[in-house]
Amino acid sequence: LQVHDGNRVLEVGTGTGYNAALLCARLGSERVTTIDVDPGLVQAARDHLAAAGYAPSVVIGDGTAGHPPNAPYDRVIATCGVSYIPRAWIDQTSRGGLIVAPLLSGIARLEVAADGTVRGRFLPTPAYFIPVRGSNQTKMSTEELIGVAAGRGTPEPTAVPPEIENDSFLFLVDLAIPGVEFFAKGSRLLCPRLVDPADGSWARVDQAADGGQMVEQGGPRRLWDRLQATHRQWLEMGRPEREGYVISVEADGAQWVSNDAAGRHQWPLPS
Repeated sequence: LQVHDGNRVLEVGTGTGYNAALLCARLGSERVTTIDVDPGLVQAARDHLAAAGYAPSVVIGDGTAGHPPNAPYDRVIATCGVSYIPRAWIDQTSRGGLIVAPLLSGIARLEVAADGTVRGRFLPTPAYFIPVRGSNQTKMSTEELIGVAAGRGTPEPTAVPPEIENDSFLFLVDLAIPGVEFFAKGSRLLCPRLVDPADGSWARVDQAADGGQMVEQGGPRRLWDRLQATHRQWLEMGRPEREGYVISVEADGAQWVSNDAAGRHQWPLPS
């Protein structure tokens, strides 16, 4: 986050208050704002912070909306996962300021330019944070996902890519097939399942009696076909790691992740 003396920071996802306490120790309580949607967590964090001698602004609210009364912020840090960078965070960040947030299965580090556009990269380390909670957030249970993937389709022979459990490949899957839940009965290498909770598409691979593998697919999108195409693209690009991808947010709000390996590739983020 590279905080410096005098910086004002917004933290999205208060949790216990520990991160806010560190920021207060570094910058002073008056320069720290932290927000969480859970009233119980917020009250507990206030108590923890007060016991430690800190008094930042601790706010109950939807973190994706930021907190305009204390803006602009020089730094914004999120401790909850997002699938795109909320516009409010950009609007409430000073020009030249930084945003650090778990995006997909990585951590994005972004700078807000003088013209309001945003550019940045993913850090090398994987990150799997609880998704941000807002009024329109839904999450299917594993049992519900299994139920969707239990539909019947026409079985076809297939071969599971040997890199299906490779972290950098799964990162590209998150980009190329957004919103899909990817899980397994046992090992992904043997019995992967894919479900899109939004449109009900599903794909299921199982072991065949002859020792091979068979795939069944259903719903409006053929998810297994999409996954295999994504695997071919990942190989053609030279198996890029997270840090090889660039995040861009244009002035009109469009958000992209791109990679220049083996030709320029772009994937839109929902915004």
